[in-house]
Amino acid sequence: MFSRGENEITMNDYDLSSISPVEFEELCCDVLSVKFGAEVKNGKSGKDSGIDGIFRIGDKRIVVQAKHYLLSSYTGLRAKLLKSEVFKARAKVVSYRYILMTSCELSDSNRREIVKIYGGIIKDERDVWSGADIRAELAKPGYEWVRKRHYNLWLKGIDALEEFLGNGIVLKSKAILFKMSEDLRHSVRTELLKAAYNKLCRNKVIVVIGQAGTGKTTLAQQLVMDSVLGDGYGFVASDADFSVCDRELALHSKEKTLFFIDDFLGANCLEALTNKKDSKIVGLIWRVKNNENCRLILSSRTNIINEAIDRYRVFDNSNIESLFFQMDNSRLGRIDRARMLYSLMYFGDVDKNSKDCVVKDENYFKIIDHRNFNPRIVSYCFMSKFADNILRSGGRLGIERILWMLDNPSEIWRDCIISLNSLEMYIVKLVFLVSMAETTLLEKTYERLLKRDAFAAFREIPFIEIMRKLCMSVLSSAVIERNEERSVAYQLFNPSVGDYIVANCQMKAEAIADLALLYQDVDISSSLWKEFISGFGERTPYRMERMRAGKIILHRLKMGIIDCNVNFILGNFKELVDYYGTTDDVKRAIGVKIGSDGIVFFKAANPSLVATYLHWAFDNYKTVLDDVRLTKPYLDGLFSDMTAAKAILMLHRVYLHKKYALPNDYFQKIKDAASEWADEIAQSEFWDVGTSADMVWEFVTGQMSDFMTKCLIHDDILNCAGCCDSFEPDAYATDDCDDQLVDVEAQDSSLSKSYEDKEIRRIFNAQQSKF
Repeated sequence: MFSRGENEITMNDYDLSSISPVEFEELCCDVLSVKFGAEVKNGKSGKDSGIDGIFRIGDKRIVVQAKHYLLSSYTGLRAKLLKSEVFKARAKVVSYRYILMTSCELSDSNRREIVKIYGGIIKDERDVWSGADIRAELAKPGYEWVRKRHYNLWLKGIDALEEFLGNGIVLKSKAILFKMSEDLRHSVRTELLKAAYNKLCRNKVIVVIGQAGTGKTTLAQQLVMDSVLGDGYGFVASDADFSVCDRELALHSKEKTLFFIDDFLGANCLEALTNKKDSKIVGLIWRVKNNENCRLILSSRTNIINEAIDRYRVFDNSNIESLFFQMDNSRLGRIDRARMLYSLMYFGDVDKNSKDCVVKDENYFKIIDHRNFNPRIVSYCFMSKFADNILRSGGRLGIERILWMLDNPSEIWRDCIISLNSLEMYIVKLVFLVSMAETTLLEKTYERLLKRDAFAAFREIPFIEIMRKLCMSVLSSAVIERNEERSVAYQLFNPSVGDYIVANCQMKAEAIADLALLYQDVDISSSLWKEFISGFGERTPYRMERMRAGKIILHRLKMGIIDCNVNFILGNFKELVDYYGTTDDVKRAIGVKIGSDGIVFFKAANPSLVATYLHWAFDNYKTVLDDVRLTKPYLDGLFSDMTAAKAILMLHRVYLHKKYALPNDYFQKIKDAASEWADEIAQSEFWDVGTSADMVWEFVTGQMSDFMTKCLIHDDILNCAGCCDSFEPDAYATDDCDDQLVDVEAQDSSLSKSYEDKEIRRIFNAQQSKF
C-alpha cells in the first residue's frame, strides 16, 4: 500500500516536528502496539505522572513514558529527567519494564547515561528510544495502519510526497494535493473523521457540508489523505470543470481513483446545474457509486446546498441528502475540541505567555465549552498578528482577549477586510447592501464605478479577476433562477462578515445612498426609502442609517437626478405610486419632474414603467397626456412590447383619454397575459393558506369580466383605474420556510463529563512546559 515499487520506505520519510506532544504520545503507543502485538493504552491518570502508556505481556506490566523534545538538545532532556521524571518513575510499581521514548536524537553514550540516571528502573539501553529509532521502526512492514493514522508525519515537503506518490496520481492534481499536505500538517484527527471515513467507504460518495470555520474543508482534505496515502487511491481534483472528472473516470474506471471537488455548489454551482433535466454533478455521483474502484468527496457550505435543494428540481430524485455529512461545531466532542486547542497553541506563533494563560486556572475549559467555539477563530487567536493588535479587543490581555474574540466572532474578518484595496472594499459593500448581487447588475455597477476619478487606477482590471479574488476570502458565488434563466450571483461568505462591516466600515446614510444610486436599480433604492417612509422594524443603528439613506434618495429624486438612467427614475416613481402612505407632495414633485423632463419618451424607457407613470398622470398631471409626442403610434409601440396584464390595463386609460382606437389584438393579449399570470400563481405553491388554484382562477376571471364590462365595453375610465389595481400577483406570495437539514450520524455523547474533564486535564497538563 505504501510501496515505491521495489524501494522500501526509509526512516527519513517521517517528520516528527509536524506533530504535537499529545500526538507524539499516541504515536509511541501505536508503534509499541505493533512491535509487541499488544494493546497499549494511553495513560489516563490526569496530571502528568510519568505514565503515557501501559500494556501487558502475559502478567508482566510495562510502562511507557513519551517525551517530545524534538527542538531541545539532549542537555534539555537530561535536565528534565533529573528534575522530575526519575522521581515519578520511582513512585510507580514496575513489575517488568519501563520504556522511555523521545523525539530527541541520542548517541550511545546518551542512552547509557539515561539508563544510569533511572537507577535500574530502565533495565536495557534498547528501552530508550530516540527519534531515529521511532522513524526506523515506522519504516518496517506491518505498520501500515500506524502510518495511515499519523499521516501528518508524511506531510513534510513536496519532494518526499512526490517520490512516495510516483505515478499513482493524476499529474494535474498533484499541486492541489501538495497544498493539502501543507494545510494538514498540524491538523487533528477527530471522532467525526472516523464517522465520515466509514460513511465514505460505505457509500463511495460523501458530501461534507458545514458553515465557515467549522472544519469542513479540513475534514474533506483528511478524507482525501486517508484514501490516497492510506488506501492507495489515485487522485483527481477539480475546482470548476466537471468534465475533467468525467474524462478521468472514463480513463481510469478500472483503477482505484478518488475524485475531489471542493465547494461544488459555490463557485461551481452554475456548472453543476447547467441542464434542468440533468445535472453533471448528479450524473457523476451516480457513475462513481456504480464503479467499485472509485470514490468521490464533495464539499459545500450548508446555506448554499440548502438553497440548491430548495430551488432546483435536479436534486429531487438524486437522494443526495443521504450522502451528507454535516460539520457542526456542536458535534465536536469536548475531548476533540481540547486536542484541537492544544495543537493550535503548540504550533501557534505567539509567545509563551499568550499560551500559558490558557493553561492557568484551567482556562482551556472556558474556550472548549464556549458556545461560539470555532476552529478558525481559535486558530486566529494564536497567530502573531492577533497578539500584536491589542486595540482590537479594547486593550484586553490574555484569556480575556481570546474569550472576547469568541464573543465577537465577526472580528475574525478584520484582516481579510483591511487587506482589500479601495475598489475591492466598495464591491464588498455593494454585495452586502443587497445580500445577493447578480453578476449582470454588479458588473454594470462596476463599470460605472470605474468612471469615477477615485478608481481610475483600477480601470485595466477585469471584473471577473476582482470577483475571483474576493471569492477566495469574503464573498461566495451561487446560482439564482429568474424567468427560467439561471445566472451567477454573489453574497457574503458568512453573515459574520456583514456584522463586521456594519461595526467597522462606516456604513453611514450618505455611503449607503451612494451605493444604492450607483446600482441604479429600482428594487435596491426603493427598499431603502420604504424603510424611511414606513419606519417599521427594529431600530438598530444600521437600520436607522438605512432609513436616513432612503430619505436622501427621495430628496435626490425630488430634485431631479441627471446621472441616473430613465428606468431607475421611472421605477422609483412606480414604487411611490404603488406604495400606500407616500406623501402626496413628494409623489407629485417627482411626477412633475418626470413629466417636465419628457423622460417617458426616452427610447430606453421600459414600457410597463411608462404605463404606470401615465396611469398616475391621468389623475395628477394631465399636462403630460397633452404632449404632442403622445401619439397613437407611440402608444401602439408601448403596447406591442408589454407582457404584464396590469400594465396593459393601465395603458388602456390613455387610449380612452386620447380617443385612440385600441390595437386589433388588444383583447386577446390581455386575456393571454391574465391567463399566464393565473397559471404562474396557481402553480407556484406559495399562495396564501387556504387559497386553491380554482379560487385563484375564479378571482382572475372575475376581474377580467369586470374589466371587459366596465372598461372596454362601456369605456368607463374611472372603473378602469380600480381594475388595474386588482392585477397584483404579489398579493398571493407568501414566504417560504427554510427546511432544516437533519444532522446525520450525530456524535456519541455517552462519555461522562467527569471522564472528559479528566482527559482534557491530562492533555493540557502533560506537556504544558513545552508551550
